Amino acid sequence: MHGPALSADAGTAARQSRELLESRTNVPQGDQVRMMPAVIDSVDLTGAPKRLALGSDACSMIFELLTNRLPAPESQKEIAL
Repeated sequence: MHGPALSADAGTAARQSRELLESRTNVPQGDQVRMMPAVIDSVDLTGAPKRLALGSDACSMIFELLTNRLPAPESQKEIAL
């Protein structure tokens, strides 16, 4: 059970995950044969990655989200230094 969707989540990975779960049509994209060894191998890594980009659109989605976050700390650089 979960609460109502938040308008702040519109267009985010969180909203996409929610919609996917609610649709109950969770058909993984990408090559699961290649993805699963990457997931399993990442468990044993020292300093494992915070994000493991799996699937056809994961890399571009992560890159876009992180790039969009850069302006906030950049605008505060003069204050911090």
